[in-house]
Amino acid sequence: MSEPVRVYIERMKSLFGVKTDLELAEHLGCSKQAIANWRRRDTIPFSVEADLVQKYGSVFARSEVLLGISKAQEKQVSHAAATYCLHKFLSRLDEPIPVHTVASLGNVLPILIEEFRRLLYFEEYDAPVGDILTSLEKKQQNGQLPEVDRILAQIDLRTSPLPKGSA
Repeated sequence: MSEPVRVYIERMKSLFGVKTDLELAEHLGCSKQAIANWRRRDTIPFSVEADLVQKYGSVFARSEVLLGISKAQEKQVSHAAATYCLHKFLSRLDEPIPVHTVASLGNVLPILIEEFRRLLYFEEYDAPVGDILTSLEKKQQNGQLPEVDRILAQIDLRTSPLPKGSA
């Protein structure tokens, strides 16, 4: 069930940090009258909502359909970012990857996916996935993603597993 339009408009104002319909209209690139019409008709054009979701993520989804699409897109991008990050990290290794390292990847991957989901919450989704991955890779190379580096440091890179009882 979609939330009422008046509630959605107030939520948009809050998310954009504006107080009036005029300020919201300027932010959205439409007229104040358009917002008044949405409120009066209790409907927002699907294209407007879809554009907001595409640009700003699922927080702007009002309808169940767009919320589902947006969540799926966020999941796809965060999984792609985490997998790409692991690939780049592992491609720097000179030796074959030991079994215990593969096992530690299984522990790190969900944490990495969640971190990228958090990071991507603030990114715009209208860029192609490849562009988003390139942007994230540059940020990581420039040391702008310290939490990702901390997570990657949890990967067990020893060349042989420690004997039982050590560590």
